[in-house]
Amino acid sequence: MIRKHIAMKALIKYVTKRTAGSSSRLKITLLSLIALLFIAPSLKAQDNQYSQFTMLPMYYNPGYTGLEQGMRAKFAYRRHWVKMPQDFKAMNFNMDIAARGIPGSGGLGIMFDSHNEGGGLIKRNSFALNLAVRIPIMDNVVSQLGISAIFVQKYIDWTRLVFSDQLDENYGNIYTSDFVPPSSNKVNYPDFSVGGIFRFKRDAGKESVVIGTFGLGIHHLFEPNESWISLESKLPVKFVGVMDFQIQPDDNSKAARTGFKYNPAFIYMNQGGMDSWSIGMNVYKFPLYVGLWYRSSEFQFMNNDALIVLLGINTNFGGDARMKIIYSYDVMLTDLTKATGGSHEITLIFEMDDMKLFGDNRGRNSGRMAKFGKDIECSPF
Repeated sequence: MIRKHIAMKALIKYVTKRTAGSSSRLKITLLSLIALLFIAPSLKAQDNQYSQFTMLPMYYNPGYTGLEQGMRAKFAYRRHWVKMPQDFKAMNFNMDIAARGIPGSGGLGIMFDSHNEGGGLIKRNSFALNLAVRIPIMDNVVSQLGISAIFVQKYIDWTRLVFSDQLDENYGNIYTSDFVPPSSNKVNYPDFSVGGIFRFKRDAGKESVVIGTFGLGIHHLFEPNESWISLESKLPVKFVGVMDFQIQPDDNSKAARTGFKYNPAFIYMNQGGMDSWSIGMNVYKFPLYVGLWYRSSEFQFMNNDALIVLLGINTNFGGDARMKIIYSYDVMLTDLTKATGGSHEITLIFEMDDMKLFGDNRGRNSGRMAKFGKDIECSPF
């Protein structure tokens, strides 16, 4: 997205210098653009969204860091609006490991996230360090609090911008702009996110169990300024709430390995006065995943955004290590479908349950930490 302060200076200069000799249609267009830049309060930066939020929980909430035993490494790639000439791309890599050997620790993690907007016009790269604190409650209930310290670098390619004074109404982009780009094309800033999760496990009858997880994440706590020039462009605080359930056979039942597992979930996000929510379910029967999800921006019937279909495969490398490949496609349900097309997303996941940090994961916490929460440390889905 190009926020309003990027082109404001060039547009004002062009209107005062050239409008007198322009056609009426060009005058109206320029004045309309200026009005849009000044009166559109929703032109704020927004975080990228991944459709497979159940596969990338740490991106939405640092409280998930080290929640499950062992180590997980995940790579996600998303291409948004594939029919647009300058589409949007996003990549995320995150890795976390349970750290039960550190008293009170839930886990440690790292995350790298990259957004590419407008075919490289704007790029945003961030690197985060995550730390989670584990709060055991009882044998089948556990909670965690997490914090993420992030370093962000955002670039803009001034040479890719086309300003109004470069355009001729008949021949297009033929002039040289009077706009003088700022001396810097990047901005660096720190950012912080916090989050908490609560997970429980209970019997559901007929040799089945339910593992439920509730989480709340708060991102951009101090609303960092992203402006490339001497203006203020704050990144709004983002709130993320998640409800996630895994319904599956009990570990001791005959169907523990080959039976069906169900994963209904719901996510709600609010940032800068804009809402987004998704609801749906994944179903897993070794080795395949299938899923169907619905996303919207308002809680109104028939105000549709996208229908998301998902397909994946799980490959085990022994009993304690596995690789998952998950693909999803967003089928746009808005009037812009023909112009924008859908969105592709693929996630590659490696899980190693036996990987330990600082030796024995339970060596220093053999008492309280070893007892509470042990029943829900395995990867549930």
